[in-house]
This record gives sequence, C-alpha cells and structure tokens, in this order.
Amino acid sequence: MSGSERLTSKSSERLTSKNGMARLAAPPRSPIVARIAALIACSLVFAAAIAGRAEATPTLVAGDQVSLVGIEGDAPNPSPGAAFPTLLTVGPAGSDGLFPVLQLSLFNGAGICLSCRWLALDLSNLFIGPGATDLELSGFLTGTLPSGVNFQVDLLAATESWAYQRQTPGAPVITGLVDAPDVIPEPTSLALLGTGLFGLALLRRRRRKHEA
Repeated sequence: MSGSERLTSKSSERLTSKNGMARLAAPPRSPIVARIAALIACSLVFAAAIAGRAEATPTLVAGDQVSLVGIEGDAPNPSPGAAFPTLLTVGPAGSDGLFPVLQLSLFNGAGICLSCRWLALDLSNLFIGPGATDLELSGFLTGTLPSGVNFQVDLLAATESWAYQRQTPGAPVITGLVDAPDVIPEPTSLALLGTGLFGLALLRRRRRKHEA
C-alpha cells in the first residue's frame, strides 16, 4: 500500500469514528420524548390561535366573561387617566346580535371593588357585541351609591366611550374611554396551554440529564 493510500485509509477511519461517535451521542427518540414533542407542538399551535384571536374581533357566546378597562378622560375630569378594571359576564345574544350584560364587577386602581358597594344595580339596558375591530359596549346602566345618590353610566359603541353622572342637580359629567375589551380564555384552554408548558419543561429536564 502506498503512502497516499495509507493516508486516505486513516482519514476514512477517523471520519468513520467521528460519525460513529455522533450517532452514539444522538440516540433515537424514545416514545415518551416523541409524545412530549407532539404535545408541545399542539400547545404552540393553540397559543398561536389565541394570539390570532386577540388580533381579530373576539367571538362571544353566552356565559363568556369579558375584561376591559375604563379610563377617565383628560381635564376637566377630576382624575384624568384613572383606570377602572372591569369584568363582565354575558348572556345569550338577541336577534340584533348583541349580548346582554348579566353581571358586572368594577374596580378602582387600588383593586377595591366599587360595584360591590352599589345598590339596585340595573344592567338590563347594557349590551356588548362585536364591532369593526373589537368588542363594543352600548346602552346604559343605573345604580345607587352607598350615600343614597342615584347615578347613570351611558356607553356609546361608536366612540367606545362612557359618561358617568350622579342624578343630583349640578353634578358634573365624568367621561372616559373603554379600553381593550377581550374575552377571558376558558379554564380548559388555560389548562391545555399549561400542559404544553409543563411538557416543554419536562423535555428540557430530560435533555439535561442525557447531556450529563
């Protein structure tokens, strides 16, 4: 065998050895790892679907909960920029495609439930439905403050705005905007997403053990 042939043979042996080591370092996937990978893939697809849903007008069904934030407008309003996180529960849609609001919980910036203190809260004239780009509230609600003063909140879908006024002579009208109304994901949907994240964590743990 010539010198060049021996050199070629040794190079081939080293390459074969390296390839063999590479094959040993990456054994075939076990069925468990394959299932976890499939679970993660499904969860990622589901998360993408949720993200896509957030970009389009959400679809409502009876029993859905909707979160939004009422933001107080600029001066002369007493507290410009004040935020009022709100949670709504809707009922079955009417013939006009609007969903009645059955329950409402409204909080201030400190997390105190303001609506829990209201008396005789009437939501029978308050509705929500899909708009051009997001959900829109329309109609009005009435109630009574702990002091005994009645009030009314009007909501205009066209401008996504609200106006609050106490029913007393000379009471100012406080106005603002409705921001980011969106359907809260179902508990089962959140559970599926959490399962996918758990599978991802488990897969990472198995890989670390294998590398060690």
